[in-house]
Amino acid sequence: MTRDEILNMPAGCKIDHLIAENVGMFDGRYYSRNIQSTMLVVEAMHDRGYWVEMFTQAGPGGSVEYCVEFIPVSLSRPSEPGAYFASTSTFPLAICRAALLTVMEREESLKLEE
Repeated sequence: MTRDEILNMPAGCKIDHLIAENVGMFDGRYYSRNIQSTMLVVEAMHDRGYWVEMFTQAGPGGSVEYCVEFIPVSLSRPSEPGAYFASTSTFPLAICRAALLTVMEREESLKLEE
C-alpha cells in the first residue's frame, strides 16, 4: 500500500481492518470513526515507542483540519525526519492514517537497514 493510498483512504471498515492488522489491535472496532476506539490506537503507538502530537489548523474554505503526528521517542524534535504526519476532517481518521503511515514506513525503513 502506498503513502498516497493511505492518505486518501476514507473512514470505514477497510482502514479499521488495516489498523487492527498492522498496529496490533482488535478487529471489528470503528477506529477511524470513534474517538474512544481511536485512543486505543494512540496508546498502542505509545507502547511501540512513539509520542503523538495532535492539533487543529485552518483548512480549505475556512474549515477545520485535524492534524496528527507520531514521532519516535528517540527524536528530540518533531520536525526531524522520522515524524509521521496526516491531516483530515476528523481526529479519528487522522490518527488512523498517521498510525498506518508510521507502522508501514517505519517497518519498510527497518527492512532496508537489514
